[in-house]
Amino acid sequence: MRAETRVKGTWWLPENPEKQLLGELTYSQTGGAELDLYDYFFDVGDDSVLRRQFTVWGRTVGGKSATLFDCYTRNVSMHLPGGRSAKVSSYRGVIGGHFATPAKMQFCRMACELTHLSDWAARSGISAERDQTTHTTTFAFRVPQDVLLGEGNGIKMRLEFAGHASHEQDGYRLREECRLILECDQLTSCELFDDMLAKLQHFFALGIGKPVYRLSIIARMDQPKYHVENTPIYEEFEFIRKIDLPDDCEDKLLPIQMPFSLAAIDPEPNTALAAYLDKHAMLDPVYDLYFSTLYNRDMPTRQRFLSLAHGIEAYHRGFIGGKYVTDEAYERDIRPCFVKAIPGNIDPDFKVSLLNKLKYLHQFSLRKQIQDVCGRFEPLLAELCGDPKSFGNRVSDIRNRLTHPDGNAPCEMDWKELWLLSEQVALVLSVCLLHELGFSTEKIRTMLNNNRHARAIFLNR
Repeated sequence: MRAETRVKGTWWLPENPEKQLLGELTYSQTGGAELDLYDYFFDVGDDSVLRRQFTVWGRTVGGKSATLFDCYTRNVSMHLPGGRSAKVSSYRGVIGGHFATPAKMQFCRMACELTHLSDWAARSGISAERDQTTHTTTFAFRVPQDVLLGEGNGIKMRLEFAGHASHEQDGYRLREECRLILECDQLTSCELFDDMLAKLQHFFALGIGKPVYRLSIIARMDQPKYHVENTPIYEEFEFIRKIDLPDDCEDKLLPIQMPFSLAAIDPEPNTALAAYLDKHAMLDPVYDLYFSTLYNRDMPTRQRFLSLAHGIEAYHRGFIGGKYVTDEAYERDIRPCFVKAIPGNIDPDFKVSLLNKLKYLHQFSLRKQIQDVCGRFEPLLAELCGDPKSFGNRVSDIRNRLTHPDGNAPCEMDWKELWLLSEQVALVLSVCLLHELGFSTEKIRTMLNNNRHARAIFLNR
């Protein structure tokens, strides 16, 4: 996906700067790094070094500093009469500086390129004017204005647009890009930037309806390296990571293929972002379960169904709540009766198991939780999921069959039936999440036309 960069330089261990080795670094922003060394840092007589992780510092022939974290040795070769070479790999690093650990990195700005972000923003500064008299077309480009996304945890967020023109052998090419910019007024831990970036990835994934990955991250500090005609020039820090990207992650998407785009939250996108960030802590358990299915396309159907069903359970606890009776009434009037009914001569482990189960009998069952959630959004879900009571019964029964099969034989189910039911549960969760972002019922109803779960249900029911 990303072009590789090869650069020669000098490399050493932070704790042993006297021993500097020549070598060539090959890296990309999503493909990790591999370092070919014309020697080796350690004594190969000690086999444990091949299992050791370490940090490497370096300086390229162009004068750039580099740090490779969590390095490991791929192989060490001996060359007669006595030379050595080694290959060292790293899953993450940074070009631009030397850092002892990732936790030590601090920046004031990050520019992030994300998959499908340009498609989601759908802003173009290219215009074309056709002259019918001269039969000529004039193209013009104006960079679109930045889109402010608000502020969270002291980090300001915005979308920044840029354009590039190139003269190629067969003509001119205009290319546009959109990047997410995170900025602070002072140096801030890279971990805080990373946490905010992860939250925004989930927000964009909800809108795009597909996984969102980081293609590149460029950071900078608060002090410019130098000035050119009163223009500050900053040292850029390029992040290296090793991630697996799907083949279609850079395919172009149309707004009609997304649940919602930037246009749906204009003219105040910061309002939707603020609602999302304010509720993120409560929604975090739901996101973990929902996005685990979105980002893992090859997840077994049974596991996917169970994760989504538990996602509705987490949503109900966080935003609807309720119990059959209050904790006080249950502990005072009901639980003692159950405890008293337990025979005294049963197996101790069995008794402990019963006592643990008795703690939660007054809480709503999954059946009740699904019925409550579907009833809350019945005008949106009835056509695709049916009656809330029947749908809740069906999901709960199948969940119980999958998690508590009779006998030793596994629960056998029709694959398509379970897949379709998973899509219905996923649709319920996606509607819940859109509601928490502040979208109205009518707005969500319109969005369902572009919802991939709704399309799957409509075409296969």
